[in-house]
Amino acid sequence: MSRELTRQEKTAIRKLVTKWCANYDKDYGCLPLDCPCYMLGKCWTGAYCRYFRSAVLPLDPVLERSLTVERITETRPCPVCGRAFLPDGRQRYCSPACAGAALREQKAQLLETVSAQAKALSEYRAQTLERFITAVTEQLAFLNMPNVILVGKHTTGKLTIHGMDSLEFLISANRGEEPRPLARIASGGELSRIMLALKCVIADRDSIPTLIFDEIDTGVSGEIADRMADIMQEMGEQNRQVISITHLPQIAARGRAHYKVYKRDNDTETNSHIRRLTDEERVEEIAHMLSGATLTEAALSNAKALLARTS
Repeated sequence: MSRELTRQEKTAIRKLVTKWCANYDKDYGCLPLDCPCYMLGKCWTGAYCRYFRSAVLPLDPVLERSLTVERITETRPCPVCGRAFLPDGRQRYCSPACAGAALREQKAQLLETVSAQAKALSEYRAQTLERFITAVTEQLAFLNMPNVILVGKHTTGKLTIHGMDSLEFLISANRGEEPRPLARIASGGELSRIMLALKCVIADRDSIPTLIFDEIDTGVSGEIADRMADIMQEMGEQNRQVISITHLPQIAARGRAHYKVYKRDNDTETNSHIRRLTDEERVEEIAHMLSGATLTEAALSNAKALLARTS
């Protein structure tokens, strides 16, 4: 069926012809063939250049569909109001009002579906929360917080992209204290241990390939630091990479590789550097972490003992 091309179709055809068509010459235009070209007469005739049809037109699938799909000549009922209408291209509804009504109905259905999913997710989270708190409390007990009480305050509210839940952790670190918001009462050392316990429990249930701890051992030392090192080493042995930025020799000695980060000044700026240490350099670096700038035989001996526990 012949029809007049739209301005957009004419523009799109001209761009395709002038750029891709082998039958087009920039000085002479379309070269003579045994059938009309799209551009002859600038109208749809049903007969067109075979080369353009097979090799050029498929480069623009949208244009190809607009020219080759048969036009609808029969009426169809509107899905919203039922009135018969003649569709224009891919038109589905008889009027913008019916299209808007269909969108509102679709929105209501989607909201009902996602609300049901959010409710199911909320119930699952409430069930899982108790197990999660138990697992974290066990880790905190191992990190020398035996009297800790961890409470998850779970509430539901407005639906968001993350669901309809809000969760706040309350903690009592000492016996006899009421649980209060974590951020308000935890000391630096307690916060470090809590963060490690949380990460440990979460990582145990997720295939996180790399964990980075940036001075998570702040405020701890001695036996607690040693237990934190135990946890991080165990996490690193579970097909996972653990990177720890630390100033504690107990933790530095547990790594399979030791990198030193240091700064150097020149006349105009300060640059940071990182370098992997050899086995001998590692002993000295851990000894410096133990004794300070002056190396002692006792510090070197202790560093070797710490490293021996890892190997």
